[in-house]
Amino acid sequence: QSGKQKNGLPDPKHPSHLVARWYRDNKEIKDVKLHLNIQEISAEALLKSAIAKHVEHILSSIHDELAAAPRFVNRQAFMRLDISRSEPLDSSLKMQLGGKKMVKLLIEPITGFAAIQPHTRYGLQGETRINHGGKDPAEDGVACLENIRWGYVVDEFNRRGRSCGWAMTKMPVGNEEVKRLIKTREPFQPVFFQRQGLGQD
Repeated sequence: QSGKQKNGLPDPKHPSHLVARWYRDNKEIKDVKLHLNIQEISAEALLKSAIAKHVEHILSSIHDELAAAPRFVNRQAFMRLDISRSEPLDSSLKMQLGGKKMVKLLIEPITGFAAIQPHTRYGLQGETRINHGGKDPAEDGVACLENIRWGYVVDEFNRRGRSCGWAMTKMPVGNEEVKRLIKTREPFQPVFFQRQGLGQD
């Protein structure tokens, strides 16, 4: 409200004030400060600040979930969360796939769609899952990045295996047998290789 009287003069009983509220999942999020330049109020800047909060929430949730994985706890892999309070497109989550290969997740501020860099077959599948999948973008984001990593590792195994005479083959045993051998409660996807030139036996 402007806090001015009809004659344009300031009204001491009703000082001017501006209220900005941020809602997420149809619920008001309180005790959160939105970036606002009081000297030069801009609706665009205020909107960007609110969108940046949404992006921060999604990327931070994905980061926190992934950070519990043993490879990050034991510092065997790299992951970095970059957050901008005023420019949503500058926020990103970067995760190591293997070696020097990285994947970056961003949220497009206008459409709200996730974007994955670089563009790969698994990256496109991941984008589809996040953007058109379940109702929880954070949960879908974790699954997306893990699937991209799995795809990269399998492709790398396949590439290196072929150079040494090994080729990927169909699963020779059932799922239950694999579970009995691996003995883990963590989700996994087994991959089998066969030495080229050797028979099925």
